Amino acid sequence: MPFSRMMKDTVDLIKVNGDKVEGIKASVQEKQTFINRSDILIEVGDLLQRKATNGSINNYEVIDPGFSEGLGRIPAHYQIKHRNLSLKEAEKMIQSVTYNFGSVSAEQMQVGNNNSQHVIINMQQLVEKVAQSNDEEAKGLLKKLLDNSTVASVVGASVSSLISLL
Repeated sequence: MPFSRMMKDTVDLIKVNGDKVEGIKASVQEKQTFINRSDILIEVGDLLQRKATNGSINNYEVIDPGFSEGLGRIPAHYQIKHRNLSLKEAEKMIQSVTYNFGSVSAEQMQVGNNNSQHVIINMQQLVEKVAQSNDEEAKGLLKKLLDNSTVASVVGASVSSLISLL
């Protein structure tokens, strides 16, 4: 029997980076999924979703993609080891997908879930703003921070020029 006849299930692949490949023919077993395709990249941590004809959705986290190159009449394929996920676990995985936007420059930008905001400011901007202020306590604390050997090793050679601004 050709492998293609064994592919009775249809799964969607949701990559860790948020990309999605829909309608993949597969054979889903208790702890493994077989996919006869080599044109997609399946990696550890990706999510497989099987939508059954009765409307139920099963979610599986890829533990080992198990890609095998073709040999003779056997085409390249995946023998994926997976872990069954509850609905909550799958939703959490989907919500924690990382999106990369290339180079974005903004004073403040909010992206994410539940109104979380991460503010990123470079050290030069921080030192310049504090140096322009009349807040001697802030200047002293920042200078003390920059004098720390661990901070200095992270910031690098520019630490002395930053301290000179204060």
